[in-house]
Amino acid sequence: MATNDEIVDRLRDALISVAPIEPRPADIARIRALAAARADRTSSGGSFSPTAEIVRAVLPLRSRRTAQVLAIAASLAAGFAIGSQVESVVIGNARAGITEFDQSIADASGGSVTVEGCLAGIGRIIDLSSSDLPILPKGRFYEVWFVGPGDTPQSQNRISAGTFHPDQAGKTRVVLTAAVDPRLYPTIVITAEPGDGNPAPSSTEVLRGQLKIIN
Repeated sequence: MATNDEIVDRLRDALISVAPIEPRPADIARIRALAAARADRTSSGGSFSPTAEIVRAVLPLRSRRTAQVLAIAASLAAGFAIGSQVESVVIGNARAGITEFDQSIADASGGSVTVEGCLAGIGRIIDLSSSDLPILPKGRFYEVWFVGPGDTPQSQNRISAGTFHPDQAGKTRVVLTAAVDPRLYPTIVITAEPGDGNPAPSSTEVLRGQLKIIN
């Protein structure tokens, strides 16, 4: 789904790509007639002010180019509006679903996250926010896991809900989706991953907490 910046970039590219508009024969004939009239009046000692006529002759050219520009802008704006509505419906419906948990999870060092989980038609929606997770080195990221009973490094019983990293200010606000039942996987774990392409969880746990199911 396109962001505001992407929409602006597309509009800029579209405007650059608009082909120059060739004048119509009627426009060329009108301008030539004005030039001839000006030459006749000048040679006979008269005065001539063709500004208004020339503007009227050139105006259709500008109008057609303006129409092209407006058509491009309208098309992109319509696409952006539809995309925004779809995004709003998906996220809005998710957050309007049945809340299953809504709590804070902290570790011994003082780091914490707030997680809210909702049951919706597209699965579980996890709204996660934090302001004190450390910014990881470039290439590394955090991953959220729902962990079930008996999970061990040798015999894993967990489902990933997705990855994220804080912004440059160290703040996190992400919405993740997961095909998971928190009643069957009642522990939430956040790990720091090395970004090496290995889908297995690393041993670097940042947070771990037991979910408190509401409904």
